[in-house]
Amino acid sequence: MSVENVMKLIRYVETRESAWDAVLKLKLLSFDGVFNASETVSIEQVDKKDPYSIGALATHHNWLIRWVIIEKLIDYDNPQFYPLLVKLLCDQRPEISELTTSWARAKGISILPELIQGFIHAPFYVQESLFNFISEMGYSALHELEYQLNHSNITMVQRCLYTIYKIGGAEAEAIVIRAIENERIQKHAVVFLGFMKSRAAIPHLISAFENPKLRYYILNAFYDIGEEASYPFIVETIYEAKGQVLIMAERIAMKIGPPILDYVLDFIEHSETELENHYRFKKLLDHIGIDTVQDRVESLSERYSFLYG
Repeated sequence: MSVENVMKLIRYVETRESAWDAVLKLKLLSFDGVFNASETVSIEQVDKKDPYSIGALATHHNWLIRWVIIEKLIDYDNPQFYPLLVKLLCDQRPEISELTTSWARAKGISILPELIQGFIHAPFYVQESLFNFISEMGYSALHELEYQLNHSNITMVQRCLYTIYKIGGAEAEAIVIRAIENERIQKHAVVFLGFMKSRAAIPHLISAFENPKLRYYILNAFYDIGEEASYPFIVETIYEAKGQVLIMAERIAMKIGPPILDYVLDFIEHSETELENHYRFKKLLDHIGIDTVQDRVESLSERYSFLYG
């Protein structure tokens, strides 16, 4: 049947509250001619072209028309229309929502770029579904998500990083650690690493403490990671590191204050070698004050005279 006859049936459905006969006829027709006519038009133009363009019909106020057009778009399976179908996820009609959801799950990783682009173009109410679809792909989605962290649209970049965090796992953790170097999202990366309780991130967070804009977030990340994991590492870094890393580790310890002192004394007490850099700990103890650990300092002072030197 011709494009003209297809449009006649669509107009017929438009003008009636119930037009099941016409809907059934439309469902039996081939829409190849209609879709082929749109193939040379970008998806943005398709949406705006006229009231009977593919984009307009796929978002028509009459759900029967939306249903037919979306079903035909799925059957036609032209990648040109994938971004449009992504926009149409979560329709208010359960018949259509189930249709598009099943399509997205069936396509899976093959439509990942379109799903990610939906973070920019799809309506806000579709965003949660996009997160869910991509998160379900898990590890398979991580490479494309990391690639999109360089996108010019900051909203999409932030949502990609959030999705990586939600997927989780060792590879996702490594990507978020690398994101500390990305100035546009480094604050988000630090926060997510705290939420992930990432021990692997601790040395990177210490190095990043050089950036004043990140210090508040890094201290909170250490708190989220947990003092049992992060504080001993900071103390060890103070003893072993040199240069800028040493300076950053000392600043972090001074910001943490009294809660880190027991870990300093634990390191001193359990050290099996002579503490060549003990003056670093003396400096730290003097800066923070030893009131909260006075008894421990006194008990160790006979063995480690520098504590009271």
